[in-house]
Amino acid sequence: MNYIQNLWLSTCKLKPYDFYNINPSEFLDFHHITPLSLRKSSVNTITSEKDVVLLCPNCHTAIHKQMSSKRVARINLIDFKKELENKV
Repeated sequence: MNYIQNLWLSTCKLKPYDFYNINPSEFLDFHHITPLSLRKSSVNTITSEKDVVLLCPNCHTAIHKQMSSKRVARINLIDFKKELENKV
């Protein structure tokens, strides 16, 4: 469980266990910080722990929507988290 908590970027403050009574590992999505589309095919394709975070499905979708609308390959996750906190 600590491993998951270390990777989980709790952007929206959702607590899957408390809310849905399920283990976060059964609920959260992996988000690649460096998009797979930007990787060179000749480079090792194994994803490093440092290149992923766990997000709730809603935050994961929101990040990809922002990336698409802003036409950027990456969204700064710290800025994304602050943006969400300001909306609450």
